[in-house]
Amino acid sequence: MPSPQEIVEQARVFKDTFEQRWSLPWHGDTTTGSVWRHRLVYLLAELPSPLFDEVMTLLLEDPSFALRGIALHLIRMRGARQFLDATCLALSDPSINVRAVAVAALGQFGGDRPLEALLEIKDGDHAEVRKAAVEAFKRMRDTRSIPLLSRWAGRVGEHEPLRKAACEALGAIGDEAAIPLLQRVIVDDSVADDVRGEAARSLGLIGGAEALRHLEAGLSSARAWVRAHSAEGLGLMGATSMVDRLKTMMDPPEPWMVRTFAIESVARLGGPDVFDSLMRHAKDPEIRIRGSVCVGLGFVGTPDAQRALKTFLADGDWGIRIQALEQLSRASGRDFGFRVEDHKDTLNLKAVEAAVKAASDYEP
Repeated sequence: MPSPQEIVEQARVFKDTFEQRWSLPWHGDTTTGSVWRHRLVYLLAELPSPLFDEVMTLLLEDPSFALRGIALHLIRMRGARQFLDATCLALSDPSINVRAVAVAALGQFGGDRPLEALLEIKDGDHAEVRKAAVEAFKRMRDTRSIPLLSRWAGRVGEHEPLRKAACEALGAIGDEAAIPLLQRVIVDDSVADDVRGEAARSLGLIGGAEALRHLEAGLSSARAWVRAHSAEGLGLMGATSMVDRLKTMMDPPEPWMVRTFAIESVARLGGPDVFDSLMRHAKDPEIRIRGSVCVGLGFVGTPDAQRALKTFLADGDWGIRIQALEQLSRASGRDFGFRVEDHKDTLNLKAVEAAVKAASDYEP
């Protein structure tokens, strides 16, 4: 087995390559040249203890931001809490990339000290660092992060993806203390539609009478995406009293995004009683509407709903057939030999055809 110094020297051979090809690990770079698919990174990840600890200690002191970032990522993936002090120190690293990975590692560790360190992140830090902090807060689900998340979500002129992520994290935490801020975001016409929509969805995750009141008001918004996500939020919070109101939004002149979320929420809330209402839209010319009918039938899940899903296996659009397969598998608890997550990069139509045949032979 080589010494820690020899391993680090080998890593330094690839320093320039790693820096040129650097991307944050959660950005999903799956190309063959990705830092995170490099053989050396895999080998470092598999080092036995205490050799791993010695190598990571040396890499954290290396002048290369890429090697420091790789070390922090591997520490994060191994849950190596013995590096908690070093990870907290990395929050002051001059590299944005290193700070962002350090934040992610602290979120993985969890606990009081990592949370306290993350709460010290400043509004002026880079958006990538703060987005990593938002994801960390979302994972930790500690109500002490609500004031900071609320500030970032509601701050005028803030980076829009950060605002959206902060709203999502507030929904994941699920505490009513976030409702006033989320309501303000929803009604603010200066805020981007996707941020306002995420705020509405988060209200649904939080639930309660106050959230219900705001989401009901959101159904009358002039902005289609706000209406759409208000409908989604009502479905997520289980607001069965709103089924009849949502049914009125399943048809034109509502635009497709409102109709799709209304259809899915009606199915969530109404169950078998809304089967006929869903099937009225089974032959809608809009592909996205037919897709939402499939999702709705999956929520209903009864034998009648499963038989209806089988009719979508002959749809002229491959996307609808795949949606029907996925929902039929969900409703029946059966595996027809095709899972969407196994085909993210390329779609194997032969695999879809085989699964469609297997599903067509299935009798609920």
